[in-house]
Amino acid sequence: MSNIRIDDVVDIVLLIAILALATLIGFIQTFNFEIDVQNVDTHYFVTDRDNQKMPITREVYFVKGGLSYLIGWIGIFSIQIAVSLYFHEITFNEVEHELVNELISDIVIFLRFNDHKSWWIWELLSVSNYAYYVFLTKRNAVFRKAIKSSKASVPV
Repeated sequence: MSNIRIDDVVDIVLLIAILALATLIGFIQTFNFEIDVQNVDTHYFVTDRDNQKMPITREVYFVKGGLSYLIGWIGIFSIQIAVSLYFHEITFNEVEHELVNELISDIVIFLRFNDHKSWWIWELLSVSNYAYYVFLTKRNAVFRKAIKSSKASVPV
């Protein structure tokens, strides 16, 4: 938040436009969402009355974003490129290099910290992720249950 600096009307328009586009992207990304709940054996066992070992299982949630999630990611990347080109932060020759930077930045999030003019990237990412979460919670009962459940976990 301390890096946000609104200097002029262009920044205000950018703020509102990215808010709307990021919300739309978050909504679109939920279209092909799939979630699968599986009971997975843990490394623990209990012994029943017949002295038989029975594995202890836990619910594990596997999710797949699908094509709409990929389309949303491409939309986010396209908006970043368009705004960067508009503000002359990159040139057309640097777009391919920017794709590699975007992939790396998705993996190592702290690489996104830049100067005060990159606040819109944080807005785009945070609003689209929050919208994705809100729309999934509203649209998918299994996802809603998984989020509310203290048993929701990621397989190791």
